[in-house]
Amino acid sequence: MKLRLPHYAWIVMGIAFVTMLGAAGFRSVPGVMMDPLHMEFGWSHATIGAAMSVNMALYGLTAPFSAALMDKLGVRPVVTGALALVAAGTGLAVFMTDAWQLVLLWGVLVGLGTGSLSTAFVATIAMRWFVARRAS
Repeated sequence: MKLRLPHYAWIVMGIAFVTMLGAAGFRSVPGVMMDPLHMEFGWSHATIGAAMSVNMALYGLTAPFSAALMDKLGVRPVVTGALALVAAGTGLAVFMTDAWQLVLLWGVLVGLGTGSLSTAFVATIAMRWFVARRAS
């Protein structure tokens, strides 16, 4: 009896799902960390909320442009760049001491990175792997 592996498109979709799930987790961390950030650094909830607002605004604004970039440059370079932005934003957050750093790291870097890994990413993956290979 021959072992039948799932179609490669399902493996790609699984990887895309895990990538998007991780990006969503990183995007929402400041909401969970609002009280600990307030207690540790003495930042107001308004300051932490401002960083989250910048994050959400860039998340929404980046998505259509990342979809266009994926069509032009390919999925791999855009996803690699987005994951690098998320990694830089979260990795450098360890060295944060001022509120502007929270806005820059979690607001700008993580917002741009996670916006590039939004639903446009999954739609592009589904279109390229399932619709394009429908007959195989």
